[in-house]
Order: sequence, then structure tokens, then C-alpha cells
Amino acid sequence: MIAAFSSPAVADTGLGGTEMLFTSSAAYCSPPEAIIISALDLRFFRENRTLEFDISAASVQDDLEVTVSVNVNAYGLGLFALTINLCDTIPVLCPLPNYQFQGSGIFAVPEQFVSKIPTIAYTVPNLEAVATVELRDANNYVVGCVQTTLSNGRTTYQPAAKWAVLGVLLLAFVSSLLHTTIASSLGAAQWRIVDVFTTIQHIPMTGLLSLNYPSVFLQFARNFAWSVGLIDIPKVQQSILSTREKTGGSQDGVFGKLLTAEAGKQYNPFTAAGAATARTSTSSNTLSLLKVPAVYAPFTGPGGQIAQNSDSNYLPVIDSTTPPPIGLGYFAELNDISPASVFLTVLVSLAMLFAVIVGICLLVFAFAGIVRLITFRRHGRAAAWSSRLTGRPFFGMFCRPIFGRFIMATFQMYLVFAFWQWLRGDSWVPDFLAAIILVVYLLGIAAIYLPVFRAARNGTREELFYGQMPPANASPVSKRWGAIAHPFRPRFFWFGLVFLLVYFVRACFIGFGQGRGHALRQSIGLAATDLLFFLVLCICRPGRDKTSDFVMILLLIFRVVSWGICIALTPLADIQTIPRVVLGFALIVVTGLPIVFLFFLTVWDLFSPFIRKRQWNATRIGDAEINNEKGNYSFGAVGTQAAMATRDEHDDGRPSGYGSDPLSAGSSSSDTPDNQSPAHLSPTATTANAGAPTSHAVQPGFVPSAPKRSSSAVGQSGMPVEHVDRSGAQGSTTLLAARPAPVHANSAVSAQSGQTTYYDASSTPQTPAPQ
Repeated sequence: MIAAFSSPAVADTGLGGTEMLFTSSAAYCSPPEAIIISALDLRFFRENRTLEFDISAASVQDDLEVTVSVNVNAYGLGLFALTINLCDTIPVLCPLPNYQFQGSGIFAVPEQFVSKIPTIAYTVPNLEAVATVELRDANNYVVGCVQTTLSNGRTTYQPAAKWAVLGVLLLAFVSSLLHTTIASSLGAAQWRIVDVFTTIQHIPMTGLLSLNYPSVFLQFARNFAWSVGLIDIPKVQQSILSTREKTGGSQDGVFGKLLTAEAGKQYNPFTAAGAATARTSTSSNTLSLLKVPAVYAPFTGPGGQIAQNSDSNYLPVIDSTTPPPIGLGYFAELNDISPASVFLTVLVSLAMLFAVIVGICLLVFAFAGIVRLITFRRHGRAAAWSSRLTGRPFFGMFCRPIFGRFIMATFQMYLVFAFWQWLRGDSWVPDFLAAIILVVYLLGIAAIYLPVFRAARNGTREELFYGQMPPANASPVSKRWGAIAHPFRPRFFWFGLVFLLVYFVRACFIGFGQGRGHALRQSIGLAATDLLFFLVLCICRPGRDKTSDFVMILLLIFRVVSWGICIALTPLADIQTIPRVVLGFALIVVTGLPIVFLFFLTVWDLFSPFIRKRQWNATRIGDAEINNEKGNYSFGAVGTQAAMATRDEHDDGRPSGYGSDPLSAGSSSSDTPDNQSPAHLSPTATTANAGAPTSHAVQPGFVPSAPKRSSSAVGQSGMPVEHVDRSGAQGSTTLLAARPAPVHANSAVSAQSGQTTYYDASSTPQTPAPQ
């Protein structure tokens, strides 16, 4: 891994670099009495077994002679203790001068101490180790105590991982956008962006609980803080802080090395906080650690506080009696964001994302408008595509799905931070905005789902689906309101609301459950919620096909396992030291593997139709009727078996082998009655205008008249349709063979994704039926 440095003097400690331990932070573990330390750096080199130190300090007592005691502790296991007499090693520092001085030294560490440091300490990421340095006078009285956290330069916080996962998200977004604009696609790629985004969000969401996380997982979760809106933009943070201060808020938060020192208390057995983490504790304390700690020294002003000016660089004091930081506030501080500014930071991030989506919609509309002007007097696929994306279907088939995915992907993260704001906010402006934006979210959900329920009540729920029609030529109801229902079977067209309900319950446990002593409730509540949701998915199987249900269930299994690991990390579980770090690595694996899985799934959803010749021909030729004939299309898992039965009713006079009846591979929902195609989407229904099917039922024994041929690529309505004219010299009464129902593409379908299905382009006329 790439090495992370805490000190500019540290040599390269990356792969193949020098194996060493060095200080990543330093702070007083008790108020100083006789010596004021400005800086302290320790470096231990394994190769030559030497300990180097640099110190900058000043004595406030005359003739002060001190000895230095160093106690090194890693993962709660005492490694070694070393005592150094400054009078013997550095005579110039004996006694300590009363002015500001700087000193350094190199000491050989005996082999008996070096052998106690395990080899893994030099290679494990985010080493949890501290060194306590005590300064004792000639009477063995402690005149100064400094806690330093140690690091080996390796960390799971890697910018490369951050950009790699961001690339996966952008790939899913481009894939979703592309397949949304393709008339012949109701693919899994359209809704895959929601799966990818919520799966990435799960990693930082897991890090927001009030648990004793190992540092290795928290640093890993920082790679994905951007997915929940925690983006540190200095100008934005200054504006947010100014707004809060003007409306009742105040500056808060601990950052940088001081935050590292505060967190290091739980690894130090010499502090009360470190001793507390070694015991089971369920006491509830407020986050007093969020207050800026004071810096103390004797004879330096009123109250013993050192003046905080540009020339002051003294070590701060950490209160060893207070618990170490945990929870959402601590995770925000790790990302250099004030806990009280978290909600407004997330709100700004959501606003920027919303603006990007609006801009993309406008760009697509403008591009389609330009294409329509260019092809104004032409007919063909480009003209039909531009007509669809500049007319009324643009809002139903493009804008509504895009904004529906935005809501599904961001609703949970918004609720978490809105609840946190109401719980710990210190300004009325964020509280007010949290309520207003929540109302906006609810109105958006209502605007998407109420018309869907109304359409299902006035007609049938099957009317929300395309049935045998290509999307570009489907009924107005399915094109305008059906996008949010397409990922599910007709019986469960409303199942997206179940996901929103689960998001709300999760947000309640994460946002409102903050505080020491709530860790077990949070973890068990989240595990129970997702376990119940898992049972619902297994029983109902709401997805469009088996692959859809498989992906939903698989992702949920990873979530349940991650919550189970979180239960083991609660203080009540009393898992300490090395087993706790092992659980941290296990949590990294459980939360990271779904992203790898979704990456390959996204690539497959994006490119699978283009690497299959028949599917690509279908996309290129178009999915509208050829020669103004309604082909026997079957889209997704809806209506496939019904189409077969209807076609068989009027195909009795055909020769053997006329047509083809392949069923959808992997479709589990076509066997149910709720998957019957609505009558107005029947392939045998005759139409007056191309692309505008009339609504009438097919009665048993009904034999449709042969469809009329047309040599134009434009329907009688004057609107271009997305197909290529293939009229021939045969008579107008020639009855063409019905097109076979397509075999489903092997695409996986997620919690919010429909099946990737492209129409079979092979429609070669066969021998006509005997007259």
C-alpha cells in the first residue's frame, strides 16, 4: 500500500521501505508541572534497533534533572518499557535549561526489548499502538507525561481506492443514462446505479454507529465518505460555520493530530479511558469530547492556560478520564468536518448532485432537439429517437426514472443526517432546512407513486408494464407512469415503497441511536430490520425474474453479516485487542466484496446487448413493428406465457414449425396470473395507426385480419417510428410468421432494476399459410 506520513522527517515506509515505528501524534496525558513541551517525535528503526527522538521544550524550574521512561503498548498488550537518564546520555540537558531548547538523541534498544515487538507491527495497516513518555525528577516524581500514538506508515485510507470506486459509480451512472435513452431497453442497467450507490454508502453508514471500531475499518470507510455527502470543501465549511454562528451555533470539533491523540486513549492502559475500554461498559455519556480541549501549563497566564497565538505550538492536554470519541460525530471529524456542520455539508452535496442531474436532463433534451431539427424532414431511427426525447414521453420515460433513482439513492443518507441534526444540532437554520427538505422528499415520492396507484386502480396493474410492446410504442400509461414499477412483478409494482420504508427504519437506528450505551441497540436493530427484509424478499420474490431476486437477496445477506460483525464490536461483547482488529478486517471484506460484484454486473449490463449480434441488430433496427405489423414481442417477464397462449389460439391453420415459442430463461414470474399481458398490449390487436394499439380483448376463436403493408417508415399519424422499412413485393394479404418471443438476456436484476431484454431481430418471412 501507499504509505501515509505523519511527520515530514519519516522515511519511506511503503512496500519494500524501511520497517519502522514513529509518532503520529503527541499530547499531554496530564497537566504539565515543571516542563512545557512544544514537540516530541520518536522513531524506532527495526533494522539497526535504534530509537531516535527529537524534543522541543522549556523548563519552568531551576536545576531540574529528569529521567525519561518510555512504555510502548500495542493492541492493549504491553511490549516493553525503557528508561533513559538524560544526564548520562545528553549532558547538555542536565539540568534542563529554563529557556526554549531543542534536543535530539539516538539510543540503542537492547535485543530483549526488540524481540518483544511482533513482525506484524511493522506491516499491519493503521497500527493501534501508543507510547507513554514520563519525565521524572530526582525524587522520582512525575513532572511531565506525554502520550504519543505510533504508526508504521501503512493505512487502509487510500486515495486510489476512493477514485476507483468513484469510477465504478460513474460507470453505473453512464450505463443508466445510456440505457434510459434507448427505446429498446428496459434493462437492469437503468436501475443498477441505485444498487451501486447504496452499496457504496453502506460502508460509511456502517462506520457511523457508536461502536469500538478498530482504526483499520474507520480509515477504510473514509475512502467512501463522499458517497454520503461528507465532502470537505474549505470555502463551503467556512460559509456553513458562519451561518451557524449567526443563528445560535458555535465552533466545535477536534481535528488532526489532537483527534488522533483523543482516539489513542483507548489503546493506552495508563489512562482511565484506556482502562475503561478493557471493561464492559454500558453507561451513557454525552459527547463532551467534542469540546475543544484546553492547553495547560503553570505560570503562563490566568487559569494556567497558554495563550493561543501564532507563535504558540505547545502540546495540548487530553483528558484521560473522558471516553474516546465514537459515532457519527467522530467519523465527521475524521473527515475534517465539524459535527454540528454535518447536515448542512450533506445538504450542499445533495444540492450539487441534484443540479448535475438537472443539467444532464437539459443537455439530453437540447441534444435531442438539435437532432430533431437536423432530421426534421427525414424519417428513420434518429428522427424517431429525437421525437421521443423532445416530446411528452421525455418526462415519463426519461426524467421521472432519473429523479426516481435520485430519490431512491439519497433518501436514506438524507434521513440519517437530518435525524442527527435534530438530535445534536445547535442552530435553528439547519433544523428548519432539515424539515423543509424532508417535506420536499415526501412530495417527490408522492408525485411518483400516487399516479401509479391511480393508474392501477382505474385500469389494471398490468397496464403499467410494456407487455409485448417495445417501450417506444407502448401505451401512454406505461410510458408515463410505469417506470418506477418496471423493476418488479405486476403484483408488486409498489415494492419500491418497501425499500423506502426500510431506509427510514435504518436511518432511525443510525441517526437517533447515537451516544455511548446505544451501540447494542443500534446493531441489533439494524440486523433485525434487514433480516426481516431478507425474509420478505425470500417469501414474496418481488423481482422481475430469478436473477433479480438473487441479486437483491445476495446484497442483503452481505448487509446482515456486516451488522452481525457490528454486534460483536459493541462494548458489551467485550472483544478486545487483536480479535477486534481481525473483525475490522472481516468487516472490510464483507462490505467491500459487494462493490466488486456490482462492478462486474454493471459492466455486463452495459455491454451485453452490444456483444450479442442478434440483440444488437434488434437495437439497431428498432423495436417498433416491421411493415406495420405487431410482432409477437414479450418484454421482460411480463406476459410471455400469455402471448404464447393467445398466439396458439389463432395459429391452428399454420404448417408445422411455423413460428417459434422459446420461453424466457430464468423467468420465474411469467407463470403467475398477475403476469398476464393486458388486452390492449396484445400482439394480435389490430391498430389503426402505427405505434398506437387499440384496446380490445382477444376472444377465443378470433382470427385477426392480415395487417396492411406500408412502404413508408412513417405511421399514419405522421410521427416517425423507430424501425426500418422492409416491405417487399409479396401481396398485401401475405401473412408473415409471428416473431418468436425473445430469450431474456443474462443480466442480473437488483432491488430497483428491471430485466435487460432486447428484441429478437430475426423476422425473416416464412412460407405463408395455405389459403
